[in-house]
This record gives sequence, C-alpha cells and structure tokens, in this order.
Amino acid sequence: MKVTSQYAVLSLYDFVNFIEVLDSETVAHASVHIKSRGTVQQLSMPARPIGQFIHAVKK
Repeated sequence: MKVTSQYAVLSLYDFVNFIEVLDSETVAHASVHIKSRGTVQQLSMPARPIGQFIHAVKK
C-alpha cells in the first residue's frame, strides 16, 4: 500500500488520503485495522483511471 497524496479538507471529513494498492483485500485489511482503534471514521471509494473505467464498461 502506498499513500500517493493527502489533503486537508473542510467537509464531513478532515483529511482525504489517496492510496495505491494491488487489490481490494489489502484495503479491507487496512480498513479493519484502522477502524478497530475506534478513533476514526473513514469512507473508502475505489477508483480507477477514466480510460480503464470506460474499457471495463464497454465489455
């Protein structure tokens, strides 16, 4: 897992972190670990480059 960028935001959440991972299982593992502390709220939104998305939709 690699953090590619981080932003402080003025919204429902205080920070937005963009991470790069090999698979969804890696994100699930990290998410469960972080949430188990009980001190943070998080929202995961899988994303992909628009070209990959269009290619996947056309299949």
